[in-house]
Amino acid sequence: MQKEINVTKQKLSLKTGLSVVTVSSVLQYFLETGEVYEDKMISSNGGRPAKTFCYNKNFSYILTVCTYEEKNIDKAVISVTNLIGETIDKAELILDNPDIIFFDEIICKFIKKYSKIKGIGFCMPGQETEGKIAIHDYEKFVGLNLSEYFKNKYHLPVIFVNDVNAAVAGYLGCEEKREINSAVYVYFPQKYPAGAGLFFDGKLYKGFTGTAGEIKYILMGIDWKNIFYSSY
Repeated sequence: MQKEINVTKQKLSLKTGLSVVTVSSVLQYFLETGEVYEDKMISSNGGRPAKTFCYNKNFSYILTVCTYEEKNIDKAVISVTNLIGETIDKAELILDNPDIIFFDEIICKFIKKYSKIKGIGFCMPGQETEGKIAIHDYEKFVGLNLSEYFKNKYHLPVIFVNDVNAAVAGYLGCEEKREINSAVYVYFPQKYPAGAGLFFDGKLYKGFTGTAGEIKYILMGIDWKNIFYSSY
């Protein structure tokens, strides 16, 4: 579990470049909402003790739905995490040609259980174009406005991220990898065509229509629907 960090107004001012007066105003707002709370007093080099403040990591939660393939089996992990990424709850499921209602029933159970859920994220093997699913390994999702459906039902912000894009962004977001600003991540599942995540000059590259990583459309003479990987 990540250790909580408490800081003074002065340290926040130095870190952000904001004046102590501005920091005080912002802190007051977050104290009123509960996103920040007052912590212990610390000595201040012989002067008056300084008050410290701590971020409330459990102020709200995020619900994520991540699907993947493992040993030729489609699976999903539905997780509830706090604001620093600690897992509060999760469920692991085997998928059998899932549809939007299947995920809706699971999401509904988690939202009823955790009122602090303030956002939903989907990490799936597909691509949204102009709000609709244009490409997806699960055919029942193609043509659907997945994000809009859940936004309207639960009145929460919803994002949809391609699984391989999320993988390359997460890989380069690790502390030990942050000096690397370009990478190509290629994913070869057994049941579905390959996909790629492209990261150049510190930015995720999706292409004009968001399908830059759909390498199955590159003419390489490979029958992706009937590929037998051991022959390559």
